[in-house]
Amino acid sequence: MLEKPLGVISSRGVEGVVLPRKLALEALQQCSRPTPQPDPPGEKGIWEPSGREIERLERSLSDYVAAYAPTLSPGLASRLSQYRRQYIGIFQKEKKVVYVNLFLWDPRGDWRTHAVVVCDGGAAFWGIEFDLSTGTFANLFTNGEA
Repeated sequence: MLEKPLGVISSRGVEGVVLPRKLALEALQQCSRPTPQPDPPGEKGIWEPSGREIERLERSLSDYVAAYAPTLSPGLASRLSQYRRQYIGIFQKEKKVVYVNLFLWDPRGDWRTHAVVVCDGGAAFWGIEFDLSTGTFANLFTNGEA
């Protein structure tokens, strides 16, 4: 049975989807940047964030990126609203974390129905973790450059 994303979420002027378990695991297999891994491993370590949790994340994301991204990738903050998002809920040591897979374009076509995994591409593709218990971000990594 094919799992489908839970539908497009529009929050603060951006579009994203919550990925179901199987697609979430695929999106966590990026080839040119580190990604968090669920604990416990596999589908048992995945959960689906609610619209309210995503809204909370999005309220803080632009401030975080504006403060911390310039050293990693100048210009990332100014283009933040152009990125589409795939939201993945993972457990890490019994804490709920939302991993956000962000991208300017999807080489395969429809980002709403599959995990976007791209090798290289630099700051056009990146990810970040949001800890729901503390309301803090960590581990902003862009893709490598070819």
